[in-house]
Amino acid sequence: MAVDLKYPILQDEVDRVAALNSYHILDTAEENDFDDLTTLAAVICQTPIALVSLVDKDRQWFKSHKGLQARETPRDYSFCAHGIAAPDQLFIVPDATLDQRFKDNPLVTGDPKIVFYAGMPLVNDEGFALGSLCVIDRQKRELSNEQIKALIVLAKQVTDKLELRRKLIEIRETEKKTAILNQDLHVINSEFALTNERLQQRNHELAETQLKLKQAIEAGKMDTWSIDLLTMEVTMSAFMKNMFGFPLDQKIPMEDILEAVHPDYREMLLQVLKDAVEKLLPSDTEYPITNRLTKEQFWVKATGKVFYNSAAMPVEYSGMFMDITERKLDELRKNDFIGMVSHELKTPLTSLNGYIQLLYTKAVKTEDKFASMALDKSILQVKKMTAMINGFLNVSRLQSGKILLHKQTFLLNELIANSIEDIMVTESSHHIVNLPCEPVLVYADLDKIGNVISNLVSNAIKYSPHGSKITIKCSTSADVVQVSVQDEGMGITSEDLARLFERYYRVEGKHTELISGFGIGLYLCAEIIGIHTGKIWAESKVGTGSTFHFSLPVTKKEIQPLV
Repeated sequence: MAVDLKYPILQDEVDRVAALNSYHILDTAEENDFDDLTTLAAVICQTPIALVSLVDKDRQWFKSHKGLQARETPRDYSFCAHGIAAPDQLFIVPDATLDQRFKDNPLVTGDPKIVFYAGMPLVNDEGFALGSLCVIDRQKRELSNEQIKALIVLAKQVTDKLELRRKLIEIRETEKKTAILNQDLHVINSEFALTNERLQQRNHELAETQLKLKQAIEAGKMDTWSIDLLTMEVTMSAFMKNMFGFPLDQKIPMEDILEAVHPDYREMLLQVLKDAVEKLLPSDTEYPITNRLTKEQFWVKATGKVFYNSAAMPVEYSGMFMDITERKLDELRKNDFIGMVSHELKTPLTSLNGYIQLLYTKAVKTEDKFASMALDKSILQVKKMTAMINGFLNVSRLQSGKILLHKQTFLLNELIANSIEDIMVTESSHHIVNLPCEPVLVYADLDKIGNVISNLVSNAIKYSPHGSKITIKCSTSADVVQVSVQDEGMGITSEDLARLFERYYRVEGKHTELISGFGIGLYLCAEIIGIHTGKIWAESKVGTGSTFHFSLPVTKKEIQPLV
């Protein structure tokens, strides 16, 4: 029959066990200091067994065990677990074989056959009973008053040694931390000395840099400007006044500056100034000006930023002003060259395509499988070359301002469906899904918006694995329609995402080495959407895929048939 040997549960048990653990003594090696005290207790009390017993959560562990081989027993069998319930009293069991709490205890019925027990709780300075100094006999006995007093004194000695041991551990830990701090302090002092030396060197370098910057500004045809946001007074450098043809000794009103700017850019500059004053936005603009004296035309670049006073109030809008005429002329010459070369290549390429088509038809008729396969691939390459040349021509026209829009009202959802049908004729490697889209009217250049859709879907095919899904969807909100093309490809890093729509920019990496392109497709898409007063952007996560979006204004004009 099982007997309940459970010990009393203390109210502060969790805190008591935490206090015991703070001594870092459980499961440590035997120590002479504690063994001497148990030997003394056994001699004084004339018992064969004396223990320094520490009561853990589920066990009692013996730091010293005079006359007993075991180092621990379960707490359920522990006499000390009962004794610590009254921490200020000596706990005595004269005859465990007659005591209802212990008569069926395995330590009574079996080895070490406990009959007599006397234990004095080990109470620390916080009032927690950590365990007991106890004496045990295998026969009945009584302790004299002198023995009881001695046992109490010895228990106090055990507690003192525990406290001393903990203090020594804390001192050693403090010494270690102090040594580490001293070492860190030495390192910091060394670094401080080095930093001070470097600071002096940087001050010298800064003076040289300022001199070089001044020289670079002069050589780079640039200087500074500012506008007082409280008075709206404009301050211009001598370099700027010379470019505009203004007198060097006069303050220049904003009206005169705007008059020198090309009429097509005045509204843009006024909007930039308004955004700076009202929304505190930075600016980066390029525009042509005419010198009032010589009538020469220059291209200039102006960057600006709002600056604040100590009270965090915006007080100045200022920045850099530079002459970029040479760069603009170089770009114009380059675009003219690209346009000329691309235009000259179109005629022989058209003839080449015609000849290849004839040869392909002949090869099919004669059932020459190798020739028909080779010519079919040649036709595909000619189409790619034609698309590339058309791209370069469009870039050239965009840069020269000669690209024309043939706007009409049409259903965008129909254009999306037609574009996807055309792509699916030649592409069967991917699962293309066109989600249902409600009829929505836009007023735009049908061919150019179609080119944007085709380019985004073609890119999704190019940069995603075979068999993956490409999803096209559109949605309307207020007066805007948004088209999205989502793939399950390699994804794009945030660094590349920020430059994705720049001219000639390509994402470089091991995954794109074998993918052809010149970095003009997305640039053209952005320019086409931009001149339609729309927006284009992309979202991506590396390893998951990308989604490209563009939006256009919705129109309420009457629809024209989409052919």
